[in-house]
Amino acid sequence: MSDFAVGELHGCGVSQGTVYCWGANTAQALCTGLPDSEQEPRLAPPSNDARGQQISVSRSNTCARMTDGTVQCCGDDRHGQLGRGDSGAPRSAFRPVISLADHVVHVVTSDGSACALVQGGAVKCWGSNEYGELGGQTRDGLRHPQPSQVTFR
Repeated sequence: MSDFAVGELHGCGVSQGTVYCWGANTAQALCTGLPDSEQEPRLAPPSNDARGQQISVSRSNTCARMTDGTVQCCGDDRHGQLGRGDSGAPRSAFRPVISLADHVVHVVTSDGSACALVQGGAVKCWGSNEYGELGGQTRDGLRHPQPSQVTFR
């Protein structure tokens, strides 16, 4: 096991580049492509040939940083937190965060948003901004499926 994360309802781990998830499948957050919850770790395949390197989970989302520097996520997308460029229905399998072109070195996810530390040191966040999760000077109830850079003052 090279990385793992456990949230309120499920957990995931990375072993030799392969992602496995278990627990409750709230909003399809196990990324297995299947509707069922899992008592034991089950394969959560990526959408391409990239391998898993780092994992982050929340109540209803899972994101993985891949060996090629991309991020793939699954689960709830009400706030655009899957980074698909839009927002909508939950995704039951990993899909790339298409709105993030930077090489990612670390990813974190919460129930409504996600953030990535990208090569060069910038932090970019997307999803909910209800509580100011995107690191800007405002907060709102809008969906933010496109990453915005956090400004540290």
